[in-house]
Amino acid sequence: MNRTSDKDLKILLLASASRGFKLETEEGYYFPVVDYKFFKQYNLFVSPDLVDYISLKITESSAPAVKHDGFQISYTELINRVLRFERFLNQHPDSSQSDQVKDFIRIYKGLPFNGVSNTPLFDPETNRLVPNAKKAFEAALLSNKPTSSDS
Repeated sequence: MNRTSDKDLKILLLASASRGFKLETEEGYYFPVVDYKFFKQYNLFVSPDLVDYISLKITESSAPAVKHDGFQISYTELINRVLRFERFLNQHPDSSQSDQVKDFIRIYKGLPFNGVSNTPLFDPETNRLVPNAKKAFEAALLSNKPTSSDS
């Protein structure tokens, strides 16, 4: 905002920020996204499931799992997020946000096994699992934390 002299643009950016949006960029494009940190101010006024859901969304908007077709978080964090989503569903089975959290789980469970364009799961030269993914998977298995969908 400080880099523009366009008054209308400054007004638009200030209005967006005051309503819970932040500006992000990807591949030369700028776009508004919801800044879920903004909604923490309402935690005292909403149900516990919404407080927890906002917390999940803050994590997502502050540190997205994938950006620019590459992982922005570790495989360990990816696995931990799935476990956190599942804890949400176990703690709040009747939440109005359950379907959105189930969508996160579906997406996140596919990510570690498929990789993404700029972060493949298998080394292209050896066709072996990349070491950091193998380490995270082994740690998750050793922690003996079965997921709620292990049926």
